[in-house]
Amino acid sequence: SLGSPGSPASPVSPDVSLGSPGSLGSPASPRVPTSPAARGSLGSPAPARSPVSPESPESPVSPESPESPMSPEFPESPVSPESPESPMSPEFPESPVSPESLESPVSPDFSVSPVSPDFSVSPESPVFPGSPESPELPVSPSHLRATNFPLRGDQTVTGVARAILAYILRRHPSLGTAQ
Repeated sequence: SLGSPGSPASPVSPDVSLGSPGSLGSPASPRVPTSPAARGSLGSPAPARSPVSPESPESPVSPESPESPMSPEFPESPVSPESPESPMSPEFPESPVSPESLESPVSPDFSVSPVSPDFSVSPESPVFPGSPESPELPVSPSHLRATNFPLRGDQTVTGVARAILAYILRRHPSLGTAQ
């Protein structure tokens, strides 16, 4: 009855999911107080990954429910307690969370960019390319936008964003009020 999603033990699952490798090592006691210690020992990527899928710690809590709809996401987790570390470790080098993957696309863009020579002339000014204070700097759209979605006419990214937000707030005025 502990592994069923509607059982009273379901509020325990967020605590268990924070330290999934530490708490999975002892599936008989899901309320082990070592889960915060396990969370700290894993570093920053593991807590960001495990709360996204709180289903994985629920399936090993009750080993008699491997047929639950949550177990196909992590088919290795009900097999052995130490296996959740193995599916997580190959995912982190591919994820954009690692510092190496964040720095590698940034450095070639700035070294190749036509904006960097002009931008390095005045390093003391915190003016960004494309801002109204620096109209003389050439700005390519790829440095300002995350997508290649074409804008029509005199549309700008901020103008489109404002229009989208205004439309949403007109349709749902309760979203604009402070709760």
